[in-house]
Amino acid sequence: MATYPKNRAEFLTWAEAHVDVFSANAAAIGLTAAQATAFKNQVGALRGRTTAQEAARLAAKAATEAVVDADSDTRELTSDLVRSIRAFATNNNNPNVYVLAQIPAPSTGQPVPPPGQPTDFKVELNSDGSITLKWKAKHPEGSDRVVYFVQRKLISETAFRLIGGSGEKSYQDDTLPIGIDGATYIITAQRGNVQGQPSRQLTVTFGSGGPGANGGEAWVCRGRCAGEEGGVIAGRDSSHAIQGLGGRPRTPMKNKTAPERSGAVLVASDFSPVLNGQRTWLAEGISDSASGTFTSTRIFGPRSVSSVDT
Repeated sequence: MATYPKNRAEFLTWAEAHVDVFSANAAAIGLTAAQATAFKNQVGALRGRTTAQEAARLAAKAATEAVVDADSDTRELTSDLVRSIRAFATNNNNPNVYVLAQIPAPSTGQPVPPPGQPTDFKVELNSDGSITLKWKAKHPEGSDRVVYFVQRKLISETAFRLIGGSGEKSYQDDTLPIGIDGATYIITAQRGNVQGQPSRQLTVTFGSGGPGANGGEAWVCRGRCAGEEGGVIAGRDSSHAIQGLGGRPRTPMKNKTAPERSGAVLVASDFSPVLNGQRTWLAEGISDSASGTFTSTRIFGPRSVSSVDT
């Protein structure tokens, strides 16, 4: 245990309490009268300096608060004066007012640069056969309400065409034709009428694995047309068994067959059965409603993204 406190305030209290103790018992505790008197005087000096310091601290605090208040009041008044000077210069169409007042003239607004270029693409294959494109883009400060326009060119096409837009850094393309081998995309960010630099071309190549990849035959069971709700497809092709391939169409079939329209062409019949844990089987072909058969010109296995190039 320490003989006396280290803390200054506590030490001063302890010393003041020992002034009389040391003076009254100097000889009995081994001190001379001069030592006891010196201790008393030194403790008194410490008390005086401590009191002065506390007063100075309080005065400094008050002075600091006063200067902060004065600074705030002065800035508020200065802001009012500057507004008056600028209003006077504007109303009189006289820029020399700023020279006389020795304050800078208001800067003219600089146009915000174009939006950034989309980069760092990712492609996700969805369960319905569509794909979702995702990207990153860094825009200049002040850019808001940026819209991304998506252009696409199928492998069979010679030119890009606009297929849609998005206010997010992603776009779902659910308009890919059945059996397409790939597509190339260009994404361009636009803010108002200002367009940014288009992205590099993004090429997505598709693969189709599993039964029926090369086409073949299939037929409708249970007396329903292949494209009708609840219809079940089962059958075979020239190289693979297609047992159990069935399900409901994802979207209404175009040109549904009827007895009086035997041989109608079925376009974009999109089924989503589960076969070996995979979905999204696509078929197109001709249905003979009279016999209940579905003669397929192309039957595709699950669509997959086999490569992405930028």
